[in-house]
Amino acid sequence: MAALFSTRLGRQASGYLQDKYKQARLALGDITPAELLVQEATNGDPCVPDAKTLACIADAAFDIDDYWRIANVLHRRLGSVHDWKEWRPVYKALVVLEFLLTHGPEELPRDFLPTMKALRDLRGFTYIDDKGFDWGASMQRRADSVVNLLTDADRLRDARHRAAVGIRSFPFSHAADHHASLLPRFPRHLVLRLLLAALLRQPFLRLPLLPKR
Repeated sequence: MAALFSTRLGRQASGYLQDKYKQARLALGDITPAELLVQEATNGDPCVPDAKTLACIADAAFDIDDYWRIANVLHRRLGSVHDWKEWRPVYKALVVLEFLLTHGPEELPRDFLPTMKALRDLRGFTYIDDKGFDWGASMQRRADSVVNLLTDADRLRDARHRAAVGIRSFPFSHAADHHASLLPRFPRHLVLRLLLAALLRQPFLRLPLLPKR
């Protein structure tokens, strides 16, 4: 019982320190909320970024400054493709990149064409976890999907069209649009700040202001 209590206490202390570290980085201004969010979404934790997180990253990518910050994080993650110990951040970066290709800025594919060789190398990744899940096959499918979107303009156009139709027909699938519809009197950039604050578990007033669009 004492060991269990000690473990829980250690986790709480670790979470508290991590939150304080995030607050300090945001306060110092060396990172934006969107950049921190994409770093969290592509870290080495087992969980894969959810739809709300992906939608928030895609929405932030339409701001030019956050676009390059998000792209740089993804480039760094994908630069570790030959270090199989870092496979999880690479896989999660593929998840984010695939979503951005269909929901983010139209110029994004051009900036990720140089990563084509690294993406193709992922087709050789193999790993089955202790529960029997084939992460290698999942990585290969995800890499194939990203490569096809980057190299086939017609496929990318169709995927973006389907994504746009899906957002219009089912607005709750897009976090920013859903919250904007609930708060119609709030400017969109403030709605995005609210979403980032919730996802990062940071006080709204401590997040730096996002530029209006």
